[in-house]
Amino acid sequence: MWVVDEAQALLAALPVAERGTSLLLSNVARMLDDQGRLAEAEALQREYLAAWRAKGGDRDPNTLVALANLAVNLRNQGKLAEAEPLFRESLAAEREVNGNDAKSTMQDAGNLGAVLLVQGKLAEAEPLLVEAVAWFRRKKNVYGGLYNYIADLVELRREQGRLAEAEQELGTLVADAREAWGPQDFDTLEAEAVAARLRHAQPDGAAAGAAELRDVVERMTEFLGAAHQYTVKWQRVLEGMSAD
Repeated sequence: MWVVDEAQALLAALPVAERGTSLLLSNVARMLDDQGRLAEAEALQREYLAAWRAKGGDRDPNTLVALANLAVNLRNQGKLAEAEPLFRESLAAEREVNGNDAKSTMQDAGNLGAVLLVQGKLAEAEPLLVEAVAWFRRKKNVYGGLYNYIADLVELRREQGRLAEAEQELGTLVADAREAWGPQDFDTLEAEAVAARLRHAQPDGAAAGAAELRDVVERMTEFLGAAHQYTVKWQRVLEGMSAD
């Protein structure tokens, strides 16, 4: 905590002309993000984005990074209607500047697909998630979001009622996540929650799926905390299962 406080003090002392585009501002926003202080981080990310748009234009590499970071922050706060246009802008810019074979482009494709999925815009989400998953699988890049995008694609297929395809996409996701990140990591827990929800959707799988998700939510509460976005999200899903 003291590191963030000290960094914020240094940031406050910077001249206005230097502050907006300073790496210090970006780093403070990132630290606040990491601490879950998303609203505070959002304010700084907006400042950083505006400053770089003014200095470097819409296609400056710093502008693109700032745009993507703000979009992710808004998504994590549940501000999907605000995040969506930023992800759209970021993806269009990444395709133009870096092409379709760049990691940053595919991250934006997957992130936009995920935001569209949560909003029920399945037809738009599908090609983006398929594209992102295919790219990350081809590159064997597990650190760029592969597990998250596979989980999103599984959710998409479940929402579409294409359960056999959802099972195929799920594959060894849970086992792979456990091996790569460990049983307490939020990506592993998210993968387990997605698998439990898919089990719940299967014929005669409702009880088993609900029991599995209950166990996952308990471990999310233990390892991530009751206020973590994943815990809150899946607790609501579990409550919906109980209400059915």
